[in-house]
This record gives sequence, structure tokens and C-alpha cells, in this order.
Amino acid sequence: MKTIYLPTLKSISVENYSLYSQEPSFEFSFLDGISAIIGGNGIGKTTFVELILFCLVGHRKIYPVLGKKKTKTKGKIIDPKFFVSRMNPKYDKNKEAKAYLGFSIAQNNIVVGRSLYTSEIIYLEINNEELVLYDEEFYSQKILELAGLNSFQHFDKIIRSFLFFDERRQNIAWETDEQDEILRILFFDEEFLNKFQELEEEVIYLDTTGRHRSEDRRVEKDSLEDLKKEKEKLFRRFHNEENNDDDLNKYYERKGELEKDILVIKNDLDDKLDVFNSNQDRLNSLIGEQTGVLLNIENINNEINKLESKLYSSIYNQLPDYYLSVERVLISEGRCLACGSKNKHAKEAAIHHKNHGECIICSSKIETVEEFDPEVIKKINQLVEMRNEQQNIIANKKDDILELQKTTSDMNILINDMKNKLNEKQREIIYINSLIAKQTSENSSDTYTQIVEVKQNKIDKLTEEINEIYKERDRKKTELNKLHTRFTKVVINLNKHLSYFFNKYASTFIGLNCELTVQTPTYNKIPHVIYLPRINGSIREGVNSVSESQRFFLDQAFRMAIIDYLQNTIDGFKTFFITETPEGSLDIVYEKQVAEMFTLFSKSSNNIIFTSNLNSSNFLLTMYKEIDKKERRIRTLDLLGKGNQTRLQKDNKELQAIRYQLLGSDVDE
Repeated sequence: MKTIYLPTLKSISVENYSLYSQEPSFEFSFLDGISAIIGGNGIGKTTFVELILFCLVGHRKIYPVLGKKKTKTKGKIIDPKFFVSRMNPKYDKNKEAKAYLGFSIAQNNIVVGRSLYTSEIIYLEINNEELVLYDEEFYSQKILELAGLNSFQHFDKIIRSFLFFDERRQNIAWETDEQDEILRILFFDEEFLNKFQELEEEVIYLDTTGRHRSEDRRVEKDSLEDLKKEKEKLFRRFHNEENNDDDLNKYYERKGELEKDILVIKNDLDDKLDVFNSNQDRLNSLIGEQTGVLLNIENINNEINKLESKLYSSIYNQLPDYYLSVERVLISEGRCLACGSKNKHAKEAAIHHKNHGECIICSSKIETVEEFDPEVIKKINQLVEMRNEQQNIIANKKDDILELQKTTSDMNILINDMKNKLNEKQREIIYINSLIAKQTSENSSDTYTQIVEVKQNKIDKLTEEINEIYKERDRKKTELNKLHTRFTKVVINLNKHLSYFFNKYASTFIGLNCELTVQTPTYNKIPHVIYLPRINGSIREGVNSVSESQRFFLDQAFRMAIIDYLQNTIDGFKTFFITETPEGSLDIVYEKQVAEMFTLFSKSSNNIIFTSNLNSSNFLLTMYKEIDKKERRIRTLDLLGKGNQTRLQKDNKELQAIRYQLLGSDVDE
């Protein structure tokens, strides 16, 4: 049995992160069992979860797909500005934003700190020893040593794809490639896992290379076939039943005609190519100019946004949210959001009401309006006019670009037709030269025959390469199949144990007997081995064989089963499981069942962390029913008290009542 250790979360400390405008710096401890991250939509729950994962493994990355032989890469970061883009630009300590995560792997305690501004590791402590010399590579290697893995990509995969069930609801129970890879990382010995992955990459690489060589051979065969067809057509033209004797003068006469035609076509083609290239240069220039204008518009919009932010930074709290939008559009554009019409007088009236602290709708006095600089509105209006001018330029350039694109497209078709005619006449000359050569001397060079021989030799060489490539692919595939057979036995042997744990959670959720069954599909020449759920004796072979909510929570039960198995098999194994807004797809019946499933898993001493939108669901209350209010507050991170609540969230009594019911009367203290 492979020995592997995964992280258990201990604590997180966030400093100077202005997304959480009420409390940019705070700490939270993860206890064994349940932890909840609560708040409304847009309050920062997903960002908080990303903070945890970022500290553990860095930013989310894309790794290259299999097929590039022996390619080694650290992966391409998808969104390096994920945290920076969520900062409040007015906050003066954004560059000091950071997060520290405390976690353990086996009996080893780690604290890692990362800058949310630069993404660098800024602190590393292992077993109470603060390290001085470290970098990303050092951190990765230390984590791998403690986890029992030798690929940080594999560690990243387990953290983000197995221990985290996010709102995209990507499952592993029915995703063959995803599940197969995760099972191999968790259960296949490292030596064989590395060999398996190496062979898998080589099989795909060789198969892809063989297909590319086969396509090259097809092109050569088609070219040779065209040449032969041209010969047959010309043969019928120069030889008939009435006269089988070659007429040398006739060949020379036809050759002269072809050479004249070829010269005319080449000259015409050169002219057309000059025009085409000129048009293409002009098109590229127009596109470049368009890009420049778009950049100008973007800069103008940024400037307008800054000024509008300044203008509306002190907008009256007692007014409804839509008032700001109506006023802003009237003042800057003179456009009514109700009917969509633009009116100069409406714009002037709105500015007048704004200047005099009056409601733009009914002209009543608004007592709490704060002073603002009228020059700001003037500047906004100037920028809007500049933007309109730039947008007119864009519209004109767009028409020019479309017209030029059509012209170049039509000309490209004409040029390709001319090239085809040129090739046809050149092939005819090749054959005529071969006939002339035969007439004038037996030892003269036969151009046609030489070309045919060159093409045939190339085809033969490609065929030889293809055979060798596929022979090597099949040899590697045989080795791969041997390792696959070995791993399949591991998966089959685990099935009884995993089915026990799967039934423990899945049956709690669905109320039916549940087990796992082993399947061995082959995709893209690669063998796979996966588990599929069997519910009440029926194998559920695809995601559509169960309802949406069943799909989500059967998938989570599958993950919990694997975690439970590892905990019961590996001494000292503990880890975490994060799921986002689990109540989102549940009806009133399943709310209770999922709460019981999560509560059951929480008793395994692992971390189970979930986010909640504080809706009318009974899920949270069911989860918390056995936890007293004091402990609830310890186990709950209330982001409504830290993030930037909207007016609607502040004023929504139902939302605040749910929050009060969960956490008690001193929730805002």
C-alpha cells in the first residue's frame, strides 16, 4: 500500500487585504470537523477559499496536455492578478497585503506566507524553525518530501481537483481521465506512477507523430496521383488510334504555347500578389490603428471611471441603488435609463439638480448631499465627447477593414485559382519534355520519370518512418498495458474497502444501498481504470443517469470514501475537504440528508470546510443543531462582518436574521 500524506489545515492569517473592507486583517482557526465560511453573494467567500489554496500550492495553473514527449514545465498561471484585481484601489496598504497559512503534513507543522500583491513566498516555517533561504522550488520540494510524492503537479492536482469541490461542480466520479489520474496519484507506487506517466506520454507522442507522418504521406500520394492523371490526360491528347507516331514538331509547338501561357500567368500573378500584399499591409495597418483607438477609448473610460468614482464616492446612503445609475447616465450622457432617449435638456436639468442638491426625478431637496467639484462633471463631459469622437473613428475604420477584408479574400481566391492553372501547365510541360527526350535521344533525361521517382522515394521513406514509429508505439503500449494491468489489480483489491466507505456516506445521502464497481475503458489508445457508482444494484454509467444534486453529492461521497480509507489505512493520515455552497442545489428533503452526510464525515477528525450564502436553506441549521452557539462562532468565519456589504445585504432582514440565528446576538460585536 502506497503511503501518502496530505495537508490538514490549522489556521490562516490575512493582513491588509482590502477586498475585506470592514476588516482587512483577521485570523481564523480550522478545527477538526466542521468549519463554515458564511456570507452573501459577492462578499468574498470564493476568494477566501482561493487564499487557502494559493498559500498551499500557488496560483491556479494550466499544465500541458499529454503528447509533448518528455516536456517538463511548472505550468502556466491562469490569473496572476487574481488577488490584486480584487483590491480596493483607494486602500493605501495594498502592497502590504499578505496571507499566512498554518497546516500540517503527517506530524510536521508548516507555516507559509505569501504576498497577495507580488505572489511571492515571503515566509516559511517548518516544525517551529523559521527558514532564511527558500524559494518556490525549495518549498515545493519540502512539501513533496513530507507528502511522499515526487511531482508538485500531482500535489497541486490532489489539492485543487480532489480536496476541493468548487462551484463549477466538476466531478471525478464520472470523468474518466480525471478520476484515473487521481487514483494513480493516490494509490500507485511512485516508481510505477512515474513510469506509467512516461509511457503514457510516449504512446500519445508516437501516435500523434505517426498520424502527422501519415498525413504528409497522403499529401505526397495525392500530388503523385495528380501528376499521373495529368500524364494520362495529355497522353490521350497527343496519341490516338489513328496516329500513334510521336510528332516532335507538335511537342515543341505545344511547349512554346505553354511557356507563353506560363509567362503571362506568372506576370499576372506577380501583379496580383503585389496588390494583395499591399492590401494586406494596409489591412494590418488599419487593424493596428483600430487597436490604438481602442486603447485610447480604454484609457478614456478608465479616466471617466476614476472621476465618476470621485464624483459618486459620497453618494447618499438613504437613496435606492438605482438612483445612482439614473443620475450618472443623465449627467454624463443625457440619456434616460427608463425610455432610452437622449436629451440635451434632460442632461442640463440633471446637472442643475445635482448642483443644487435636488432629486433629479422630482426636484425635491436632498438634505444630505455632500459638496462636490463641478469641474469634475465638466471634465467627465469633455472625456465623453472625446470618447464619442474615438468611437466614430472606430466605426469608420471598421467599415474600411470589412471592405478591405472582402477585397483581399476575393483576391486570394483568384490568386489560388491562378496558381492551380500555373501548376497544371507546368505539369504538362514536364510530360512534354519527357516525350521530347525520348524522341531526341534514348539516354536523355526523362524529367517526368525523375519527378515520379523522387516522389515515390519520399513516399517509401515516409512509409518506413511510419512503420517504425507505430512499431515503437506498440512496444511502449505493451509496457503501458502491463503497468495498467498491475494498477487495475490494485484498484480491484481496493474496491471492497472503498465501497464500504462509499456506502457509509452515499447511502446516508440517497437512502439506498451504494457500492462501487470497477470499469476499464480505453480512450485515445490509453487504458484507464475507474470506479462507477452502483446504486441499489444499478450501475450509473454517466452523469445523466442521476439527478444534478445526486451527481454532486455522490461525487463528494466518493471523495470522502477515499479520504476515510486513507485515514483508516495510513497511520497519522489526516486532511481537509472544501466544498462551496453545498445547499445551492438541494431540496428540503436532501438538505437534511446532506447535512447528516457532512456531519458523519466531520466525526472522522478531518477538516470539512464549506461556504454558505446564508439563504433560506435549513442546511446550515441542521449542520449546527448539535453545536452550541459559542462553538458555532469559533467554527464560523462570518465574512458579512469583514467584506463590503451592499446596501441590499445590510437592509435585508431575512439575511441578517439567518446570520443572527446561526451566530447569536453578539454577531456584530
